[in-house]
Amino acid sequence: MQGGYLNNGIRVGYAPLGQSPIQWRRITQIVSVDGPNVEPREVDITVHGDRFQRTMPGLPGLTNMTVRVMADLDPATNLWLDDILNYESSLAEAHWRIEYATNREMTKFRGREFIGYVSAVRILAGDPGERMLMEVIVKPSTPDFVWDPAAGPSEIP
Repeated sequence: MQGGYLNNGIRVGYAPLGQSPIQWRRITQIVSVDGPNVEPREVDITVHGDRFQRTMPGLPGLTNMTVRVMADLDPATNLWLDDILNYESSLAEAHWRIEYATNREMTKFRGREFIGYVSAVRILAGDPGERMLMEVIVKPSTPDFVWDPAAGPSEIP
């Protein structure tokens, strides 16, 4: 394969709304991140007499972000867990940032930011002997989803 990078260069951070300057807290032990993505809604334009349903793209929206991490439920070793559980119970909005490595040395990153709230935290226990995972699901609450204009050093410590 030419070009792409392994997933070990992804970073996810969060910060309370209203904090200036933003000081990111890093979610650790990430296994995978899915979304958020911009996707248009589907509008039904079927009319009487059509043999099949017809659709057209509607207004775009953001999908949820799902972060899968190795589950570490000990607050002494997992410094962000209590924050995330508090965000889930309060449904408070926060700033979110995802950074993708742009070089193999992982010294430069390009990030995306949005505002959203934690809608669910799920423990995926699996079978005995398997790793225990946790899913953090973040729902974007604003339509803004901004890419950094260029790659640079990580903003998430």
